[in-house]
Formats: sequence, structure tokens, C-alpha cells
Amino acid sequence: MERMQPFFRLNKKKMELHVVMPKERPGQIMQWDVYIVKENDLPIIEKLMQRDFKTAILNRHHDNKGIELLANDIIIQRG
Repeated sequence: MERMQPFFRLNKKKMELHVVMPKERPGQIMQWDVYIVKENDLPIIEKLMQRDFKTAILNRHHDNKGIELLANDIIIQRG
């Protein structure tokens, strides 16, 4: 079974990072996980959304779980 990549969406108005992770069972409904973002994290997320590898390495152990997921996904895909 091939790996499905998670989907990330940034909502700047509400300061939220939305993440959909693939589910293991095919009949399961996909749900968005929402992570609250601070103002100073926006530049980091924007660089990560451009798939910047150096930023991913620097933020792979971030306090915000959403940023950590995004950074680790970039590292795994490059990997």
C-alpha cells in the first residue's frame, strides 16, 4: 500500500493550520485537525508550505504540533 501524503491548509484570518491525515481504514471519514497558530509562526508556516527543506530541519521539533507535522512530512518526502 502506497503512502498517502497529508494535506495542509493555512487560514490566516482565523490563525489556524488545518491538517488532514490519511486514515488507515478505507471506509473512515477524513477529518480536519486544527492547530492554532501564533502571529510569529506565520512566516515559518509560509516557508514550509513552499516545501523549504532547511526550514523543515530547523522546525522538526517545534512547540506547535501542526508545524512539527508539516516539517516532518517535508523531511520524509525528501528523504
